[in-house]
Amino acid sequence: MIQGYFLSVVFLATGAMLFLMEPYRTQFSFMIRFRSFLEEKALWAFILFGSVTALLLLFFPVYPGPFLLGDLIPAVFIIYQTIYFGIRYSRKRLDKNEAREYSRSGLERKKAMGFILLSVAALHFLLPSFVLL
Repeated sequence: MIQGYFLSVVFLATGAMLFLMEPYRTQFSFMIRFRSFLEEKALWAFILFGSVTALLLLFFPVYPGPFLLGDLIPAVFIIYQTIYFGIRYSRKRLDKNEAREYSRSGLERKKAMGFILLSVAALHFLLPSFVLL
């Protein structure tokens, strides 16, 4: 299903930008407003959108993929980022007085995960009929 393919590329790229926003704050300043919107209003929509997109990838892959588990790697990364951001932003909503932690290792892990998500999104975009199992 081509709609699930397009949604997955957009969702993976958005997640990559959210991961890369803190290490590259000056370059991705436009994402700060999206993150605050996500924290305040659209968290459940983000979780629902990620879950539906992952299910579309698993059960309706782009042709010539197998019917079940067609695009497994993009679906796993979408499920990971949905759970990660769901837990992270729901915790921030519960405790708004919590001090932000900007440790060096935390930023490096976010940076690495952002680049991994960006590479999966680019590979999935450039080779749509390539079965990523």
